[in-house]
This record gives sequence, C-alpha cells and structure tokens, in this order.
Amino acid sequence: MKDSAFKREDKIPMTKEEIRYISLGYLEINNAKKMLDIGAGTGSVSFEALLSNKHLLLTAIEQNKAAYDLFLANMDLFNQQEKNISNRIRLINDKAPTAEIEEKFDRIFIGGTGSNVKEIINWSYDLLEENGILVMNFITIENFYESLSYINEHRGFAKAEGGLVSINKFADIGPYQYMKPNNPTFILKTIKL
Repeated sequence: MKDSAFKREDKIPMTKEEIRYISLGYLEINNAKKMLDIGAGTGSVSFEALLSNKHLLLTAIEQNKAAYDLFLANMDLFNQQEKNISNRIRLINDKAPTAEIEEKFDRIFIGGTGSNVKEIINWSYDLLEENGILVMNFITIENFYESLSYINEHRGFAKAEGGLVSINKFADIGPYQYMKPNNPTFILKTIKL
C-alpha cells in the first residue's frame, strides 16, 4: 500500500511503505496466524499485514494516546474498504512490556521500543510460540546495537539476520526532481528456538 493510503499526523511516525514490504517479508506474513504489533503507531504495518493475509488475527499495542487515536481512525478507514477488518484486530492502549497479554503469537513485530528494548525482547520471547518469528525496526543506532547484541547472546533465539535499509524517493524541487532520503532503518529478524 502507498503511504498516502493512511491518515497521518506530523508528530506520529509511520513505517514507510518499502520498509513495510521488507519487514512483512521477513515476518513471512502470508503464513502467519496470530501477530502482535508492538509500538503500532498509525497502524501501517498492522493494516498492511491484515490486508496481505485474510486469515491473520492481530493484536496491536500503542502507548501514545494520539497514535492510538490515529490507529483507530485508520481502522475506521480500512474497515470501510475491507469489510469487518476490525473483527480481526485487538488494539491495546498500554505500554509494552507491562500490557497484560496471555495469548501466544507466531509473529511479533516491534516498531517502537523507547528505551527498554531488552525488556520488550524478553517479553516478546515469552509471548512467541516456538519457531515464531520476531522482526524489529530501528532508526537509532543505540537501540539497534543493543537489540542485535542481546538477541545474539540470548540462548532462546536464533542468530539475528537483517540489515540497514536506506530508501530515497523521487520528489519535486522546482522544475526538477531529486532523490529525497527517508530515515535509514535497521531491520532485525530472529526465530524463537
């Protein structure tokens, strides 16, 4: 889906379309049954996943009230386009890793962590089924490095794979076009052993 398909607000970040494609590919979303989206923001990853897999059930967590409200607005928008998409979503306005969730997931996506990445990774490990896939996106070097190191030291996860993705898109500048850069994004994938 194009980024323009989503309702947006300036202060609320959104996972850009090319990063969504790569992240959902790492998640092997077409084979997923139940997914948890941590730091759901606008819901761009959630809705792209739900539209890609018509059988997927999704739980999304967002702690920021403005982002939570924007997710709801996007849910209304996509519910009009794709009837009953909201029946496959459970949205929680809370903070990971303190949100009370008792179910297990075969896919977890972490799009936002704040400063407690180790706690969120441990919490995700507990919520992930055996052989479940965990994919994380980071724009800060510190959170990326801390997560990569922690996953590779964690005995319950396979060695992390992934990389740094940098996307530049055509944009107008007067009568010309140039390549406008988006934030480079680190993407990590691991599997629960």
